[in-house]
Amino acid sequence: MPAIYYIGDIIYFHFTIYDSDGITPLSGEELDDVNYELFLNTTEVAIPPVNFGECGTSGTYYTATYPTTVGTYQLRIRGTNDYYDVWHTNNFLVQEAKSGINVVEKILKNKLTFAQVGGHYYQQVWDDNGTNVYLQWRLYDKDDLDIVLAGRAPVSRGAPSGG
Repeated sequence: MPAIYYIGDIIYFHFTIYDSDGITPLSGEELDDVNYELFLNTTEVAIPPVNFGECGTSGTYYTATYPTTVGTYQLRIRGTNDYYDVWHTNNFLVQEAKSGINVVEKILKNKLTFAQVGGHYYQQVWDDNGTNVYLQWRLYDKDDLDIVLAGRAPVSRGAPSGG
């Protein structure tokens, strides 16, 4: 299931580029060293402005973008100096923005989980019937390193009961 975002959200995507040995992450890449493709409902579209950077000198990079149209997206990124020469793919759905009160209500009333998605841990808020993730956010520390849960994921809190 693709991640769900809303118009106005900034969407972050992390990926690693590897050096010529195919094992060591490649540090020092810049925006010009990366190819982007963005598809909206299977049609390639122009990419909104993106932010790009490296997480320290780790060889893991981030890109941030903010689509302005509702639909199903696929963002493909490839480092031109990547030994594996692979496209890193992020599939996501963009929906109309919802009011802040609606989001707070969802967090308070619906099922919450911590789950591992694509190698990162996310806190997720589920829709009213508990079948779809309503929103999620990645858990990371001040250095943009993943939070590692002590125990096993997924972990959840069911919807509160009572009045």
